[in-house]
Amino acid sequence: MVDVVKINGYSTDQFMRSCQGTTAPTNQSQAPKGFVTLPYIQGTSERIARTLNQININVAHKPIMNVASIKKKTEDKLSEDLSTGQQE
Repeated sequence: MVDVVKINGYSTDQFMRSCQGTTAPTNQSQAPKGFVTLPYIQGTSERIARTLNQININVAHKPIMNVASIKKKTEDKLSEDLSTGQQE
């Protein structure tokens, strides 16, 4: 393997360093401190999430308006006459 690396122009030191890999950041290896659900607001939510991730708090984003809330607002309301069964 070392011969192939040398043929391609890499030094032995470069090969050995790449085989060692990297260490994980210390805050990622710790258990999360908590969990937060935030409404998604473009730009703002990402910044808050990055800040909270730095102190080991997991973040989930939730849409401000979901399908159920949109449906409730668009439903037609029955007039009082129709809802009580009275006809004129």
